[in-house]
Formats: sequence, C-alpha cells, structure tokens
Amino acid sequence: MKKITKALLYASKKHKKQKRKDIEKTPYINHLIDVMNILIKHKVKSKKVLASAILHDIIEDTDVQYEEIENEFSKKIANIVLECSDDKNLPKPERKIKQIESADKKSKSAKLVKIADKISNIKRLRDEPPSSWSKERMVGYLVWCKKVVEKLNTKKSLHKTFTKIYKSEIKKYKEYTENKSEDLILEEYLNMLK
Repeated sequence: MKKITKALLYASKKHKKQKRKDIEKTPYINHLIDVMNILIKHKVKSKKVLASAILHDIIEDTDVQYEEIENEFSKKIANIVLECSDDKNLPKPERKIKQIESADKKSKSAKLVKIADKISNIKRLRDEPPSSWSKERMVGYLVWCKKVVEKLNTKKSLHKTFTKIYKSEIKKYKEYTENKSEDLILEEYLNMLK
C-alpha cells in the first residue's frame, strides 16, 4: 500500500496544474485514480502495476524523466510507465498510429495499464465529453481506442468492459459511422489531428 500511496502523492504533485478536457475541467489526478480503480475492480493485485497506472502519464505530460521514476520507485515501474508514454517529439497522428502498431509488443503489465487507460478515457467521453470536440472527432477517438485495445490481448474481463462501453457509445453516432469503414473513420480522425 505504501507504494500506491507514494505514487498518488507524487502524481498529484506533478500533475497538480493539469485538468481534464471536459466542461468542468476536473483535476487530472481523477483520471489516474480511475485507471487504478478499473484495474482493482478487475482483480489486478500487483502493487507495481497499480502504482504504474497512477504514474502512466507522468513522463508524457510532465517534466519528469524516466530516471526520476526509477529512483523514486523502481526500474520495473519506470519501464511500465515508459511503455505507456508517447514520444511527444512525434506529430500527434504519428503517435496515435504508433500506439496501435506497438500495442501487441508491450509487456503484460503495460497492456493492463493501457487497456484500463482506454476504458477510463471512453467512460469520460461518455460522461463528460471534451467541450471542444466535434462528434466526428469523438467517433474517430472511439475507433482509434478500439484499434489499440484489439491488439493488447490481455485480461478478458477488461476487454469485455471496454467492448461494452465502446458498443454503447458508437451506437450514438450511427449517422457518422453508417457507411464508413473503421479504417476510413480512423484516417479521417488522424487527419483532424494534423
């Protein structure tokens, strides 16, 4: 429990100025806690995985470097966090493609964190969508998440949870998906990000 408490305190300090993209601009730490809670609900017990869930965006979204995570926590946690981090030097569409392409190459631990992150994100999209996103962008994001999750090949209960939310959400946007393949929707989404 010490490791998880330490990760929560560390993440809340490092992400303190960050907000979610929803209308209420909720504190970013809420997302990190949700990712951890999703894993707990699906009976993930590894303290390293749960701590990594809390820290999964810290390299990507703050000035924290890999070495700092390794020194503060452990090499294992730092490796999981690094696996979950996008390379911000790449253009956004390229980062999104890379997430799809690399999903099946991630460690078992990183796959657990990644799928819980996607579940948390689509739940948030359902409950409090980003105020500036068009419906087309939401559909594109949902399809992109699905493409990532399909390649994660991890705990079945997590896939089942993702699929249930995804199907419920994608139905809401039938007018945007009716005569389009997922590949075309994904391509349009990536073009929106340029």
